Amino acid sequence: MRRKLVLLMGFILFAAGMVSAQMLTVSGVAKDDKGQPIPYVSVRIKGNTKAVIGDEKGNYKISAQQGAVLIFSATGYNDVEAKATSGSLDISLTGKSDELENVVVTAQGVRKKAREIGYAYAKINNEDVTVGRPVTLAQGLSGKISGLAVYNVNNSVDPAVKVVLRGYRSMTGNNEALVVLDGIQTTQTVLPLTNPNDIESVTILKGGQAATLYGAEGVNGAIVINTKKGNKGKSKVSYSTSVNFEEISFLPQFQDKYGSGSHYAPSYTTIADYKERMRLNWRPYENQQYGDAYNGELRIVGRTLEDGSKLILPYSAIPNIRKKTFDVGYTWNNTVNFSGGDDRGTFYLSAENNKTRGIVPG
Repeated sequence: MRRKLVLLMGFILFAAGMVSAQMLTVSGVAKDDKGQPIPYVSVRIKGNTKAVIGDEKGNYKISAQQGAVLIFSATGYNDVEAKATSGSLDISLTGKSDELENVVVTAQGVRKKAREIGYAYAKINNEDVTVGRPVTLAQGLSGKISGLAVYNVNNSVDPAVKVVLRGYRSMTGNNEALVVLDGIQTTQTVLPLTNPNDIESVTILKGGQAATLYGAEGVNGAIVINTKKGNKGKSKVSYSTSVNFEEISFLPQFQDKYGSGSHYAPSYTTIADYKERMRLNWRPYENQQYGDAYNGELRIVGRTLEDGSKLILPYSAIPNIRKKTFDVGYTWNNTVNFSGGDDRGTFYLSAENNKTRGIVPG
């Protein structure tokens, strides 16, 4: 009897050892294709109901039989299967492009899928805004969204702008769209002052939903701007530089048959012939009326000085003289940004240097 009891206990210990040897405690980190941890990843055993949820840093731990298939899943990522062959298993998940591209940040800061939005809107990302290397956000939005018109109020090197959605609604009232920057209502003066490289996305609310969200200020639509934020992980430094050139595209067609003239010559009262007075009174800096026809002869420009000196030029038209009067303008932009963060918080800091020389000489 004693012998049978000893054999039975030995068999039980052997079986328990075999079961223990087949079980593994698998742990690791789930990351995306950019190496960033994926928070709260779901890990389950294929063909089993057992599952665990990782922490905010992407760490997970699960007990499974050796050789079991683990299925990793997370919102916005494709599922990945891997065999549990050792106690350490780091996994990489790739994002679902169809879901990531259709996620919209609403005016309340809530992320929703495009099909869940019940009002008219349009969204562009940083890649769309920075096409063509614009210097300001206003330039980056121009021509990118249907129904959005960006007008320059003046022609300075740093012009004020007016943004209108879906045309003018009133002949006398305000037609400008509301601007919301990171959840704060502001004015359109921020558009020519915002660096396009700092923009994460821009959402345009075209319908009455803007009025529902923002009241009477949003009756003409709203431009909801979200700027970039820092991410947890290693600190990053990014630098970019760009140079844009500009010149006069075209001018109205000007006549080049007659010169300019005036009636300021002393000979006005003594010479009866009108054409002769114009010939003797050629003032290229006057533009009050037509002079006589260009003929290429040498003429005195202005009056003869007391010492007898005088400026003589051919009386003929100069091709494209008005276009040649303007300079070729340029804009040189340099941008640097720093981003990073940890469990305590994230940061994003950028600095911009912009040098602009316009087309007007001086």
